[in-house]
Amino acid sequence: MTASAYLGCAAGLDLATHCLLCFHDRQKHTRLYRWGILHPLYLLAEVEIIATDLTEMLGSAIALVLLFPRLQLWHGLLIAANVFAVLLCVAIIISKVNANWSDAFLEFVPSKYIFNSSALYTCYPNS
Repeated sequence: MTASAYLGCAAGLDLATHCLLCFHDRQKHTRLYRWGILHPLYLLAEVEIIATDLTEMLGSAIALVLLFPRLQLWHGLLIAANVFAVLLCVAIIISKVNANWSDAFLEFVPSKYIFNSSALYTCYPNS
């Protein structure tokens, strides 16, 4: 197991949240911590996400080649790349919707109406 997995088991936090809690509210050298530590960590996390997506696409292409032996690897990559094309189309459709985005995002915030015994989530009383 990696150190981030141990951190998740021990503290219940992921690595990005823990870094944010440690470095965001520093009294001295606030800009140094944010621009020297937090922003590079964010960029590294984005690079890691892109690398993970690329390996998933390559793995899907290899799986397609194994399932259909007549396909070449680049055929599998083209088929797997359709996922990104669909994602791009969804992003274009969402950008053309005239929605009140502040109200849309407020729907993701838990409210008091879902925390009762007959709703989707159940709150356990403090004992």
